[in-house]
Amino acid sequence: MLEQLINHYTDGNKANFAAMIGIKPQLLSNWLKRNTFDAELLYMKCKDISADWLLSGNGDMIRNTQNDNSQFVSQNNDPELIALCKALVENYQQRDDVMNKLVSIIKGI
Repeated sequence: MLEQLINHYTDGNKANFAAMIGIKPQLLSNWLKRNTFDAELLYMKCKDISADWLLSGNGDMIRNTQNDNSQFVSQNNDPELIALCKALVENYQQRDDVMNKLVSIIKGI
């Protein structure tokens, strides 16, 4: 599994993978020799990794976030929940607009 992660995230470059996850290359080498790894660290550092795959080796290594979201929406057709999610997204968009204006003003000073 560890070799698959190294190949996927750094095209097989072990030193780059060690740097990506914030460990020394020697520790990565030890993991490979012992066939062990820190699952929690890998889950935090490897973007879009499937927790199921990491823990069991079953399923796809990379989770499909599109499918994850569509499953949530299809299983939760509560109109109130959908309205709250839409309002939250709008609030974040408004916040981002305000932040961008503030940054423009500050840079202009």
